[in-house]
Amino acid sequence: MRSIVDIVKFINSRLCNIIPGIKLYNIAQIVSREDHTIPADGDNSTAFDDTHPAQIYHKITGMTMTQQTTGYGDSNNLLYTYQMSMIVFFNKQSIRPEDFPIIVQANIPQRFNTDNTQSVNIKFLSAILNDQQVFAQEYRNATAYRLGVNHRLFQINYTLEVVYKPGCFEKCPEETNCKN
Repeated sequence: MRSIVDIVKFINSRLCNIIPGIKLYNIAQIVSREDHTIPADGDNSTAFDDTHPAQIYHKITGMTMTQQTTGYGDSNNLLYTYQMSMIVFFNKQSIRPEDFPIIVQANIPQRFNTDNTQSVNIKFLSAILNDQQVFAQEYRNATAYRLGVNHRLFQINYTLEVVYKPGCFEKCPEETNCKN
């Protein structure tokens, strides 16, 4: 796999040591199940449970594309800007939600690259610390899920500015080896 999935895997690799036993998911989306909605990563539910001390999944909320001039000739790169959210569930954690975005920022480099990118810039924008607001957004009519006294559910908003390597998307993903 290549693209945004690999970038989120890199981010998760930097988050895995922050809280021992944390459960990290990749990109999830809200899916309908009977009469309610829950977040899912493909066929796997990312809904919170109390078997892990913390859980995190990411969501793509938007994407823009712009030309990025390189300064020489006709060579222009496309800059893909992904608007992202990191949904964080704490189960009896000693880390305060308002401190967690600062800890995350300290563990992820502001600029990095992956096998398929020339550059990735991550910019943290805001955090929604209102548990009920995030719960209502992620779990519509989901009576099976309730936040307990020691649970916290919050959202960290960030952007990823990505320049992919040339040629990475000229073929279908299964046919491409993009390690230029």
